[in-house]
Amino acid sequence: MPPRNLTFIQQPVADKIRNPLEGESIHLSLFVVFDKKAGWIRLADSVVGKVELGKDGGPQPPGLLYSRDAFSSTISSGSIRRRSKLSFEIRDSMATWIAPVRCELPVLGQPGLTQPVYILTCGKRTHVVPCPLPIETSASPPLHAVFWKSHPKFVSPRVILSENDHQLLQLIAFGENGIEIQEMGVSFMSIKGKGQAFPDELIRAEENLGGDTGFLSLGGNWDRLYQILSWKREPMPSAASIFSADSDMDTPDILERLKREEGIYGWCRKGLQDWRIFWIGGNQWVNNSGEESVCSGDIYG
Repeated sequence: MPPRNLTFIQQPVADKIRNPLEGESIHLSLFVVFDKKAGWIRLADSVVGKVELGKDGGPQPPGLLYSRDAFSSTISSGSIRRRSKLSFEIRDSMATWIAPVRCELPVLGQPGLTQPVYILTCGKRTHVVPCPLPIETSASPPLHAVFWKSHPKFVSPRVILSENDHQLLQLIAFGENGIEIQEMGVSFMSIKGKGQAFPDELIRAEENLGGDTGFLSLGGNWDRLYQILSWKREPMPSAASIFSADSDMDTPDILERLKREEGIYGWCRKGLQDWRIFWIGGNQWVNNSGEESVCSGDIYG
């Protein structure tokens, strides 16, 4: 079958044959996406394997809409539950895979320390799994599990700051009718994969853009530029003037902060010849009056 997408991933490999003291080593593999299945090909020896999402793990968090069983909590009949589970398994086997995305997440209790993870999506389920990607992804629950209302075509992760300067993981799903956004704490990074797969708090948002959407690239600080232009009604300012309140910041620090607060570009198709580009805001920030001006997820078209 022709693949729909592929990307490079890292996988652990037991390398005790050459040196028993070395234990596991990391090898480069290809993650290959087909229509209804996904697999990996290890480049070192051409060994292949099938990828499956593990059990979601953990209790259902309050208020979270499960794509697999929105009605399961109201069903008391065991036979109906079994049929519901079977129905979900059938739907899950026909779900479309998305190529994994790698990102760095902060480790709680270790300031400045980050840990790489993969964002793995199949159908309406997204799992945060360790990096290197385990050979048997279905053997253990994920670090974190997310459910979407509709099937995403791409899921973009980024770390943002909350109003209280807490680090959050934000996942943006691009789909057929718009985008869905979920923000959650990164407390699951301190569990080392052995606890509940759901955070204590979860913020959800969605925006119907009236057409098919897709991811373009990271970049842009239009939230800050928009606010400055609306306040001062001046031409486009320089990077230094964006942080005029932070006069003690050096240019490298300014550029690093701009990079950290950049947003995300996406595209939307409203018709056969009607293609548009939109931008999703970066980190939350506060203007000089102390009022919240722009929060993560604001959209500019």
